[in-house]
Amino acid sequence: MRGTPDHTLHPMFDDVAACAGFSRDDLAAWGGEIRKEGSMPYPNTAKFKALVEGKIDAIFDEAAGSWANEALEAGIRILPLSEATVQKLETMGYRRAIMPKAEYKLLPHDVLTLDFSGWTVFVHEAAEDALVEEICAALDARKAQIPWEEPGALPVERMACEARDTPQTVPLHPAAARFWKQRGYLAP
Repeated sequence: MRGTPDHTLHPMFDDVAACAGFSRDDLAAWGGEIRKEGSMPYPNTAKFKALVEGKIDAIFDEAAGSWANEALEAGIRILPLSEATVQKLETMGYRRAIMPKAEYKLLPHDVLTLDFSGWTVFVHEAAEDALVEEICAALDARKAQIPWEEPGALPVERMACEARDTPQTVPLHPAAARFWKQRGYLAP
């Protein structure tokens, strides 16, 4: 798992494990261990190489589009979540997703998983318009300096649009909607 101690994947793993009927303690009792090291398991990383070489048994991570095809090519199996597990996770607020065979040609079939997408910036509905506009303007002005997993500037124009990698789980604050429309990122 990620080396960043406060990464969202750590509590997310605990939620997935609990809904699937096991825990970190169970893994330890079965002779396993969870290592927190490195970052995204890109194919050129030590973590990815260790998986392919059999030095580690599994990776629990996000952004599968950045590494899953290479993992499949290396003979790594992508494990699906069961319908029952996903239903439990949905009651906790998680969103179901599918890794489609159409995009991951070496998958034997579509894989049921969770959606861990989006760049949503949450503000209270009563937040002042000026504050929300300042947040949007700062993101837009500094998009080239904001680190993210892909090359180039953070595509803030996608932040306000419903798409597979940017789900809109709550409505936009009215000031954010106006700001993104004025920038041409949303249809008028």
